[in-house]
Amino acid sequence: LNLRPNLPDFYNMAMERPMKDPRGYGMLFVDASRKSGLGSSFSHSCDPTCEVRVVALNGRLSLAMTTLRDLERGEELTFDYNAVTESLNEYR
Repeated sequence: LNLRPNLPDFYNMAMERPMKDPRGYGMLFVDASRKSGLGSSFSHSCDPTCEVRVVALNGRLSLAMTTLRDLERGEELTFDYNAVTESLNEYR
């Protein structure tokens, strides 16, 4: 049985550590169709209220959503997807 949903690639996230980082280059791929938390429902914004950080918990890598500033009650939680696409249909 293939129970995995057929989702476009933009539902996945790639976290990249630059080559100039003293800890060395690194890449972490996240597939939210397999396991996700509340952050997977956050909307995109070019002026976001949150950011995604890679953290280590009990020796395992995880993603943490943190706010960039103090927020007002009821303010939307957003982050910059930094989406890159090569598809003209997705771009439109």
